[in-house]
Amino acid sequence: MVSDRQSTGPRPDSDGLSRGRDKPRSDVTDGVSRLSPYYDAVKETRYAQEPSHKRPPMPVWAIGAAALAAALLVWLQPTEQDATLAALVLGGKIPVQPASLMGHYFFGTWTLINQAGGLLLWLGLPQPGLDYAYDFAFVAATLVSYAMIVYGFGAKPLFALFAALFCFLSGFLVHIFVSPDYSAGWTLWDHPDPYTYGAAAYAGTSLVIGSLAGGRNRLAGFVAAVLIAVHPVVGTFMGGMLIVGVLGCRLLMPSVETTGIAKGYFCGLIVVALSLAAFLIMRPVPGHTIDTAAYHNYMKFWEYHRARPFEPTALIPVLAAALVPGLIFISSWRRESPARLAALVVLLSALASGTLYVAFYLLRDHAPQIFVAAMPSRLISVHAAIAGAFAIGLGLWAYQGLLSERANSARAHRLFVSAPWLALIVLAFLVPPSIARTLPEAATDLAQQLRGVGRLTMNNGAFWIAVRRAHIKTPVLVTAAASHDSQRFGHLPVLLDVVQIDFVPYLPFTAHQVAEIIEKGYGVSFSAPPIANVDDLPVGAGRAYWEALDLHGWNALGGELGFGAVLAPSEWHVALPVLIAGPEFSLYRVPGG
Repeated sequence: MVSDRQSTGPRPDSDGLSRGRDKPRSDVTDGVSRLSPYYDAVKETRYAQEPSHKRPPMPVWAIGAAALAAALLVWLQPTEQDATLAALVLGGKIPVQPASLMGHYFFGTWTLINQAGGLLLWLGLPQPGLDYAYDFAFVAATLVSYAMIVYGFGAKPLFALFAALFCFLSGFLVHIFVSPDYSAGWTLWDHPDPYTYGAAAYAGTSLVIGSLAGGRNRLAGFVAAVLIAVHPVVGTFMGGMLIVGVLGCRLLMPSVETTGIAKGYFCGLIVVALSLAAFLIMRPVPGHTIDTAAYHNYMKFWEYHRARPFEPTALIPVLAAALVPGLIFISSWRRESPARLAALVVLLSALASGTLYVAFYLLRDHAPQIFVAAMPSRLISVHAAIAGAFAIGLGLWAYQGLLSERANSARAHRLFVSAPWLALIVLAFLVPPSIARTLPEAATDLAQQLRGVGRLTMNNGAFWIAVRRAHIKTPVLVTAAASHDSQRFGHLPVLLDVVQIDFVPYLPFTAHQVAEIIEKGYGVSFSAPPIANVDDLPVGAGRAYWEALDLHGWNALGGELGFGAVLAPSEWHVALPVLIAGPEFSLYRVPGG
């Protein structure tokens, strides 16, 4: 038996014939060597047709370059963010009592945006620096996400960076897909978004989708979890889409790389837990009694977003947004895409947000208050925020699939590489100039902004300096014209921010007090506002009412509503002692307030 195994000659089978596998080793090696060129050609053709989805993640240098571009764009065109007012309160710069009406708004609404801003101000960051920090965070997240989406569909990092800049400078396709009820955040450079919470939410959802496409799974999971603390409604929705997307890929496409998402999500939940704990410690005891009549009057006559009519045409771009990633997902059965998981999450987002949009308008008059407050109709903007980058990535992916197998010569290879660049340049000059901007228009705006950089500063006019030094601690009744500046520049604790009363749906127990201040403090009927469904007072509201009050009337009103000072335009005739006079506004003292 041993001698048979050591024999080098052919071993006969039962039929007396020899098998090819028993030929001498030299013959087999020669045969393989003769076939190797054909095998190599087949292998090269196969990988040209089916690019591997296990692509390296977006390079760190490219992410850093996108962040640097964001810093430059923010420096050229910054904007004041709404959340800075809340940060001034939480950071101790504005003395608002937690149990007051505005205290319930500032301390009783949960968002990491306010907490982080308050902490930065408390640590000594200058107030304009906080606005820049917010702006940079949103623009950097948007640019990085755009670049990673395009990169994930097969682009080189440099092309992905330029495509991301094009999308942000032009607002490419966003206005087509955006919800008619809500913006998509700061997605167009020369239209800065001062509404911090929406801008933060959609910059975050874009970063989740971009991180999935760019191979940064841990970052995707982490941001998706932290979004819950940034914007609970959008964060919960995005987290659900990510979890369902991961489960769907593991079930239908096990080859899709999902490693790291769960770990990142868990780390993000730690941040959420710390943020929630801080909120619960600082939150005032919420009211339990809801003035039903006042709440319904607000929702009927003052509310803007939730009172808009149903627009069936909004579902057309939603269906398109679902169809495109759906085709990618189906095509992936034959040809793998490096951004399959991102495409699946966008598909789920489009389907779910479209369904919720219809459900909201069908049920808003009968649904529980928490469903109405959540306003799910805004979720359409999740996929709208990345529409331009996704379209460019999809076009590149389709182009590569069609032509990669033909790029077998030097000339064809040059065409293969240069065509996407040429297409991007042509596209930059042909973007419809509606809400979006063409490249020449964006360049003109860029040149104009170069003359006005660094515009965010504290208003250090003599009046506002004197107001800050007065250290007013009692609530101040302010006009609509002064509501913003009195807090941002004067650091005054306003009785009611009359240009921002849209917190009522989230805190319905405040409706009674808001109605009382509007009616008694400004002489405006809460059931018949000057302008319907705009959730604020017009600039001149209350002038005739205030000018008709004498000193006794002011003292009685201040005692009833609980304010000790009044801030009004200097041209108004207010029968109160002047505390600080200014060219635009004057601060008055209420003796009995």
